[in-house]
Amino acid sequence: MSHEYTYMNLDPKTIIVINTLGSLFMSIGCFVASYGQLGRLIYVRMWAYGTLVQCLGWIVQGVLRGIIPDIISISFGNALILASIVFYYNILRLFFHQEAYIRTSILFILSEVIVLVLFVSSHYDQKFRVSILSMYASIPLLLSVWEVIKNAKDENFSLYFFAFFCAVAGLFLSFRVYYYFVEDVDPRAITFGPSKIQDFTYLIFYITSIMLTFSFALVCIDRFVKEQVKSEEKYRLLAENSSDLIWLYDLNQDSFRYISPSVQQMYGLSVKKAMRKKLKDMLELKESESFFKLLEERLILFKSNPDSKRYYQDEIQIMHANSEKKWIELISSFQGSTESGIQILGVAREIEKRKQTELENQKYLEDLKTINSTKDRFLSIIAHDLKAPIGGIHTYINMVLEDIHEQSLEKTKEELSLLKDTSSELLSLLNNLLTWARSQKGDIPFDPEHISLFSAANRCIQLLTSSAENKDIEITNQIPIKTVIYADEQMLDTILRNLINNAIKYSHPGNKVIISSEDLDDSLVIHVEDFGMGMNHGTISRLFQLENKQASAPGTRGERGTGLGLVLCKEFILRHQGSISVQSEREIGSRFSVTFPKGN
Repeated sequence: MSHEYTYMNLDPKTIIVINTLGSLFMSIGCFVASYGQLGRLIYVRMWAYGTLVQCLGWIVQGVLRGIIPDIISISFGNALILASIVFYYNILRLFFHQEAYIRTSILFILSEVIVLVLFVSSHYDQKFRVSILSMYASIPLLLSVWEVIKNAKDENFSLYFFAFFCAVAGLFLSFRVYYYFVEDVDPRAITFGPSKIQDFTYLIFYITSIMLTFSFALVCIDRFVKEQVKSEEKYRLLAENSSDLIWLYDLNQDSFRYISPSVQQMYGLSVKKAMRKKLKDMLELKESESFFKLLEERLILFKSNPDSKRYYQDEIQIMHANSEKKWIELISSFQGSTESGIQILGVAREIEKRKQTELENQKYLEDLKTINSTKDRFLSIIAHDLKAPIGGIHTYINMVLEDIHEQSLEKTKEELSLLKDTSSELLSLLNNLLTWARSQKGDIPFDPEHISLFSAANRCIQLLTSSAENKDIEITNQIPIKTVIYADEQMLDTILRNLINNAIKYSHPGNKVIISSEDLDDSLVIHVEDFGMGMNHGTISRLFQLENKQASAPGTRGERGTGLGLVLCKEFILRHQGSISVQSEREIGSRFSVTFPKGN
């Protein structure tokens, strides 16, 4: 019993319109997808262009059939459809990182155009034209299947799904080649007439045109996901093997989302323990307060413009699990949004050694500035302060030599006395200058011992007796005879000599200078007191500073000074871990107090 085939009565024009609209919407869909995350794969947008070309082919070949000349409709419409299929094949080659056959593809499409133009212009049976069209279209489809078989060893199942529809379309077109060449085909079945082959053609074209795009989209999604997984794995390995600490903190949840294993080295914490901590717990307390103030300001800025990428660099201190403070460099940025949640991505690097080097360099720079200032002051003393007394000596010598035969002996003795005073000033200055220079080079040994303070004061008084007598100044040593001090003898002599000399210089003729001591529980205080010019607070604040030349004012008889003696005193006192202080009032006098810690 035979069954007569019932045609599906598919209207060819309707099928053409459906294919046209289907191609158009699929092209639009691919374009839209290419602007999203899939846009990282260029193949999606390329496929959109190919589908758009196919849409144009259906319009020219079907929608405009009968409106435009057949030679254009048939030749160029089918050529555009073939171009889209060839384009798909080349996209597939690029997908497998192979070179596209651009020149070959163009020649292949042009050859079809030429063949179709010849067939349309001639009186050949139309079934041969259909066979030729089917043959041309089947070649890139079957080659696509071969490319998948050859290259899809590591790829996902979606590629074989794509290859299946390429094979269905390619094999069906190959069957059409055979069918139209061998079978005696009803002329109505060649173009748009009702027939079995045409019904199957419409269905196959419609299904494959949709499924090829759909399956290729799956292929691209699989590739994208696979690359994402590889990328995440790569960055995970980088993070877990990096000496830098990488972390992600969720501000909404107020908790860490991720911390790299290097937290063990930087904080002495396991990842599990660190994940349970808050961000503020990972910073030293003082640093935490200032850092979170900055964080609030930066967060406001980020919320006002979430699309802007800003990276912040901070140097902050952290607390190790063993209570040791460490310096780290933190680079951070905000990501996310108010709706989805804002996170902080941070990369921290330990910079303890670098920070120590910076602090050392800063200290070296400060020392260098001090040395440079000292050098300038040293040159200033040599150029100016030594010049004055030497010039004075030279003047007095000339005066004596010029008048030695004419003036009286008393006058000559007076001038020689002035010469002696000036030379004493010069000698004192040179002694201080040389001692200070040696101290700067570290050439002065420090050998403290128990010595008699009374005897040390007497030695200095004897050395300065001449200067005191010239101004009729009485120096009184009120230090108890049995007082013992633990100090370096040479340095102690320098300290006492300079303080007593200063007291003489700034005392009015006929005044007194008193040297006394005060025995405390853990220290011994030496007082050198005069009743001369005194100083105001501004002058006191500039004492003991080499760069402040103004700190040394002329004495009551115009004696010059550099202030170097007091600077030297302070350096030597500090070597003993002692201190020096001053009490003074204008025209009442000054009292210098030097405190020495008691030795063993």
